[in-house]
Amino acid sequence: MLFKLLKHTSFGFRLIFFYVIVTHIIPGFLYETHVFSYIDDTLIYKRTQGSLSLFLFLLFYLCALLFLDVGLKKYTNKKFFSNRLGLIKKCMPFLLMLSFLLSLIFYFILPHNFRYLDVGLSESDSFFPLLVFTIIPSFNKFFLFYYIFCGRFPFSEKYNFLRYFIVISLFLSANGTNTFIVFLLGALFLLIPKYFRKAIFVVKTNFFTFLIKPLLIVAIVVTIVYPLAIIFGQSIKGGQSFSEVYEKMNVKESEDIGNIQYEYGLIRFNQYYISTKTGFYHFFGTIELDTRIEYCTSIFNNFVYRVSRILNIPLKVEKPKYSSVSQINFANIAPYSSDREGTSTGLFGGFLYLFPTPINTIILLIYSSFLIIIINNIYKCLPNRLSLLGMAVFLYWLFTLFEGPMDFLLIVDDTFLILLLYNLYFL
Repeated sequence: MLFKLLKHTSFGFRLIFFYVIVTHIIPGFLYETHVFSYIDDTLIYKRTQGSLSLFLFLLFYLCALLFLDVGLKKYTNKKFFSNRLGLIKKCMPFLLMLSFLLSLIFYFILPHNFRYLDVGLSESDSFFPLLVFTIIPSFNKFFLFYYIFCGRFPFSEKYNFLRYFIVISLFLSANGTNTFIVFLLGALFLLIPKYFRKAIFVVKTNFFTFLIKPLLIVAIVVTIVYPLAIIFGQSIKGGQSFSEVYEKMNVKESEDIGNIQYEYGLIRFNQYYISTKTGFYHFFGTIELDTRIEYCTSIFNNFVYRVSRILNIPLKVEKPKYSSVSQINFANIAPYSSDREGTSTGLFGGFLYLFPTPINTIILLIYSSFLIIIINNIYKCLPNRLSLLGMAVFLYWLFTLFEGPMDFLLIVDDTFLILLLYNLYFL
């Protein structure tokens, strides 16, 4: 009955439903049933109550979004705004080549762990080059996504050769695990484009092509990609070479790496569920005006602080305690404190932290409706239906829109740039 109901919904709703299942329902069940008993998970996240209440909230959210989805279908555009972009559209090939050249230059200038140094991005003396190098991956990820899923770039086909430069640029400018995984997917697409598209698109629908085949491919790819991503992530954060990280991962009792990385990764997979649960348990249905005002003031002050740094205007605003919703989230879910670390809230957490009930739910539904419109517009330009694997890859590529929507005020972060690009091309 559920599958029959989903058939009558838009692709945007189905993708959000898929997101809730993958990031909240499944991890929540595994977490609450203590499947991860081989690690003391309290060393990574605090445990909170309210699992049943959170489940009912998610159920209400999906039902309300399903009702809204019916009325949103008329806002799906068949003629994309990208066809009317004019000068911006013509500049994109030049900007892509420029991003490649900047990636090449900065790769040899900046340490590859520059985002995890003691000095924050906005406090660094090399603020502008760091800013550029931070936004380059987001820019490249968007256009690689467009090319893989839509089969072309949103400009002249004579620039299709740029896909090679984009993938190389992603490797040179990778500043985190997410970008590195996108680079691996892009490299895989360049090596076997025909088979890659066969895996993510479905021409003939049956049980094997939609479910069994994608699951087999996922098992093979994860076995190869996940260890590489972990090695790269530890290398970036620790400022170590790949070989040093690999050697430490092979020492089971290593104090630097700690627990086996596969097990640690499974625990970290719960971050969105834990973030939503914490925000819901402590802030849903409560006023907490002082706390919310402190959070909102910190984020706004950081916005002003970054503007002053970008425009070089002395606004006399100091860097606040919390510079992002991710840092607020980390302060609430982690059992220890840190001035620099942050954890993405996922789709729900930021709204629960910053706004009182029921305003948080209303704004969440408005943003989710906005997501549905964008996703539906993207889906209109796909050549075929997506397989289950294709849906997972599609969601992973768009994950920035789900990770921390309230962090768009950071300006020079993924969320702001990705939101801007998707608004330009798909609204």
